[in-house]
Amino acid sequence: MTDSNNQENKKFKGDLGDYELVSTQDGSYTLHSEYFNESCHSLSGAVEETLFNYINGCELPDKLNQNELSIFETGFGLGIGYKTTTEFLETSSFEGKLTFVSTELDSELVNFAKTNTELSQSSNYPQFKELAFNNSPVPHFKASKNGHILIILIGDARKTTPVALDRGLLPKFHAIYQDAFSPKRNPFLWTVEWFETLKSISDKTVVLSTYSSSNSIRKSMIESEWLVQNRKGFGTKRTCTRAKLTGKTDEEVKLSLGRSPAASLRDKDI
Repeated sequence: MTDSNNQENKKFKGDLGDYELVSTQDGSYTLHSEYFNESCHSLSGAVEETLFNYINGCELPDKLNQNELSIFETGFGLGIGYKTTTEFLETSSFEGKLTFVSTELDSELVNFAKTNTELSQSSNYPQFKELAFNNSPVPHFKASKNGHILIILIGDARKTTPVALDRGLLPKFHAIYQDAFSPKRNPFLWTVEWFETLKSISDKTVVLSTYSSSNSIRKSMIESEWLVQNRKGFGTKRTCTRAKLTGKTDEEVKLSLGRSPAASLRDKDI
């Protein structure tokens, strides 16, 4: 993910503690967080996982004829989601306008990306180094280029996202990359309340995709009126999850959840 000539310095300190860049099997790097004691991506391949879970998981190949494409990502990390998405759109000759919004608790990760990561020089999309910080209506970084927009909301996503929507900073989204740290490490971004927030920012055609197939998070989705589908997982994961606001929940998912004693996650129980 990051430029190969910048890999001498594999550890750095952020607002939430130490981070370490970790090489994955496809040659790209992921980030291990000391604070969450977890890596952002599968060690089977950070970029390949992003392509599988989010580019294809959110059915972006079927959205290339749209005049506008809006994507929301839970968890900016090293910026792999944005970088991989823009590279996919460029190679696919996407002619519409992209709005890509990500959330990030640790602003130092954005500063790291601005210093260490570049999109291809032919890119028509905003570079990380072009991001400028704004305090209103919520703390965020923003860059625009050729009609494309990149926004990174800084702070607790449960607080920044609704305010940003109410104040007109956010559009309605066609795709959601639910790529937060795991429910075990960061449960607040997997609750019924969080999936209700995601529903509130979504276009009716939205596709949400995540690496997790936990019964608890699937029950959280269903209780917040998402329709849940099962997908084959990436790497060592057997399954993962896709969700929409139209259609129906897979029968196999209903049966599995009906047998499971796991409870949905709610803010008050964490």
